[in-house]
This record gives sequence, structure tokens and C-alpha cells, in this order.
Amino acid sequence: NDPHRTMTEDMQYEAGLDLVRRLAPTKIPELVGHLCSLCPDLTDDWLTSIDQPLQVKKCAKTGRDFVLCDYNRDADSYRSPFSNEYEPPLEDAVLPPDNLRQLEVEANDIFATFTKLYYESGV
Repeated sequence: NDPHRTMTEDMQYEAGLDLVRRLAPTKIPELVGHLCSLCPDLTDDWLTSIDQPLQVKKCAKTGRDFVLCDYNRDADSYRSPFSNEYEPPLEDAVLPPDNLRQLEVEANDIFATFTKLYYESGV
């Protein structure tokens, strides 16, 4: 229990978690959106407590699929690890330093080779 939540908020939070446990995983993103709309003060609690299925987006520049997650998100945009560009574009986007970007490019090449050799495909 969060010491900053009221008893009513605790009850709402627990009821929301109970709903999530009872519904199909495919409904979780929609349900989380509804819960956050109903009780905006609990948004951070639910978003950090409820695991949501990973989403995939196609990089507009390279055509390769990449996973959307908190690590490549800035506001409502996601950075493609293949083009190093945010989709949709951001004016003040934070990009990795050159040395880290070079490691990312090399890691992407290694992972692509691995998935082709062992799985014949990938995300």
C-alpha cells in the first residue's frame, strides 16, 4: 500500500487490479486506459503495477519492426533503434551519444544474424 493514497484510493486501486486479473490479456491496454480515465490520481500506480503486452512498430525509414517500451520512449514518441529517429518526430529528442549508438548498431546486427540463423525470422 502506498502511504500517500487514501483508503478510498486503496480500494479503487485494488478493485482495478482485481479487474485486470480477471480479464483476458488482450484487453489489458484498453482496461488500463479506462482505469486511468476513471481515477487519474492512480495512473502512475497502475502503469507501474500492471504489465502490458509489448507493442511493435515498423520503422518508417528502414521498414524493420521494433519493440515499443519505456526505454525508447520520449513523451508519445518512440525511437527506432534502426534509424535512430523518433516516430512521430520530436523537436527536442534525446538521442544516445555516438559511442553508445555505435554499440547499438553493432548489437542490432548481431541480433539480426542470430534470429535469422536460429529462428529464421524475428520481430
